[in-house]
Amino acid sequence: MSKQDASVKTTFNLLNVKLRMPEAKEASQDDYVGLITQLASRRIRATVTQNIGVIMKRCIIERIGDNIMLYGIITRYTPLTSGKLLNLEEPDQSEEDQEGLPINRVPNPKDVAFFFSPSNHRLAISKRGGPLSIKQAHDYFVKAFKQILKTGQLVDVDIEQDGDTFREILDAPRIKRVRIEVSYTNNDMSKENAADLDQKMKSGNVGRFVIEAISDGATEGLDVAKIPFLQGAFELAQSNGKVSATVIDAKSPTKRGRTVETEEHPREESVVSEKPGDVVRDMYAKLKNLFPRG
Repeated sequence: MSKQDASVKTTFNLLNVKLRMPEAKEASQDDYVGLITQLASRRIRATVTQNIGVIMKRCIIERIGDNIMLYGIITRYTPLTSGKLLNLEEPDQSEEDQEGLPINRVPNPKDVAFFFSPSNHRLAISKRGGPLSIKQAHDYFVKAFKQILKTGQLVDVDIEQDGDTFREILDAPRIKRVRIEVSYTNNDMSKENAADLDQKMKSGNVGRFVIEAISDGATEGLDVAKIPFLQGAFELAQSNGKVSATVIDAKSPTKRGRTVETEEHPREESVVSEKPGDVVRDMYAKLKNLFPRG
């Protein structure tokens, strides 16, 4: 087998997991490790849609120098609910009770690989096979964390979004409306306006901030660049929130414009490993390069 044949490409979307500790203490690597590993050790599961449940099957800790990388499997399945079952052999007959079904057994399991870097609190969800969207993964972790948080702990989970979508909004000839929702960061913002807004949120004990700006009807629309706090909110939202905007541009079907939802355009990254055994370390290096706080 050639070296090229043995290579492995991992394509993934990202979640930003932000753990808040009691008394405003900054969460450590060990705090994040404990948060994630409990999901596997306690078999925490959650239903994310009517037909999709998720559980963490496995979580492995690997040390890379002074840092830690977690990786493992989350599994999508079809929840079984109480009620009636249709007899496919005699569908016109009365439905039957779910008697004799195995306890704690569910159909259609599909595994999804994940990688988590505690040093910069980014969680990568593999797109291989596509059994679980990043939105479904997001909803699982939000619901699962709520089941294990200790007294005084809070956690936010945000989808990392594609920067091109934000630029598409800002470059539109006319922005009629923007609604921006952001949460605090873990002190990893380098842009001045974003860092300033983040600090103001923390000093005022604001966990989540929502702002809506509507054009006054002028032909030009909103000019985000001239409004520092609005620009800061945009910068924060790519990793720590989301934006909904109504813009008028060449893609607009009518003069009323079109709506752009940044959360519908998740950030996608990939890494190529020379062999399967290198995937975890290559993912660690990739996440560290993308988010150099850690």
